[in-house]
Amino acid sequence: MARRSVIRICTSCGAEFTGHARQFQCDACSAAGKKNSSIRMRVCQDCGAEFQGGPRAKRCPACRAKAESERAARYRKNGYARKLGSTDTCEHCGREYIVSNGRQRYCPDCRREAVMAADRSQGAAYYTANRDKIAEIRSGKRISLKRCVICGGPCPPGTNAVTCGKPECVSELKKSYYKNIPRQP
Repeated sequence: MARRSVIRICTSCGAEFTGHARQFQCDACSAAGKKNSSIRMRVCQDCGAEFQGGPRAKRCPACRAKAESERAARYRKNGYARKLGSTDTCEHCGREYIVSNGRQRYCPDCRREAVMAADRSQGAAYYTANRDKIAEIRSGKRISLKRCVICGGPCPPGTNAVTCGKPECVSELKKSYYKNIPRQP
């Protein structure tokens, strides 16, 4: 079944375009938005070279391979940092716990709480750094962006309606459903 085309207003440039029900930007703005993804030019912390990478990329591919080989050599030389089944102290509460996996940092009682606290602090830091951009995106989503396919008037917000709700538009839409159906003799 084909998607139904709807007259929309682009959230970026404000131009009207015909798109499917879940499309919020015209094709030009959508392509520009994909260019401005999180993959950007970054600076390597080791050699200072520029490279394309994601938000957490710290090294260029050459330095990353070199650092990984050094890490692997240290691992081969030293072995495990701690054995599974050994005891370690929880970074959150200070109690001892039995190590059940190599990346474990917290006792089973504190794990969920400690991870959520770190996640909250990272989220709050990101929000304060990007507050204006986030507010602009949220306010754009609050506006009803759909237009009636019959008269071009605004559709009711918060619904999946394709008409403005006027009786004449609704009846015209219902009539259009049956226009292209071949009649049987």
